Amino acid sequence: HRSRDGRCRAGERLCTERALAESLGVTRATLRQAIDALEVQSLVRRGLGRTGGVIVHDGRIQRSLNTTQSVPDMVRQQGLVLTTTVRRLALASPLADERRALDLAESDSVVIVERLRVVDERPWSLEQSVLPAQRVPGLDAAELSGSLYGLLEAQYGITLGTADESVEAVAATSEQADVLEVSP
Repeated sequence: HRSRDGRCRAGERLCTERALAESLGVTRATLRQAIDALEVQSLVRRGLGRTGGVIVHDGRIQRSLNTTQSVPDMVRQQGLVLTTTVRRLALASPLADERRALDLAESDSVVIVERLRVVDERPWSLEQSVLPAQRVPGLDAAELSGSLYGLLEAQYGITLGTADESVEAVAATSEQADVLEVSP
């Protein structure tokens, strides 16, 4: 195995499935079975999009930003194990930008859900979801460790065609750094 003996570096793109199958003289079906087995062992991952292919696993998780795929589905698809801990569930008054984004009146409330996502036993993300309270009554009694998208569809009949998500790389506060096991 090339990555174990140092001939491949973490994050290195091996090539497309088609090219790899041709170079090894095997069918793509056979190659896919082998890649599936290597993914389960977290040795490789399949890259998405034009720069995709078979990539030596580097601990990164790829996410397509033009879909509403849930985090649990995305992580599972890449052969990794996800656990989720709900850190905070609160009813609050929306901030001005939340009120605009959710088209809420000043008197409306929001439910804030903060969850820690851990992938393969390593803290991965600290997420905050802000939802219009009137659309999700009883959310405090729901199971929030799985897909929020799936829960919204199954329990509230809310099907997401699109989602406005923002991902920010910011310096962690002391509390966030402790939770994510990083330096502040």
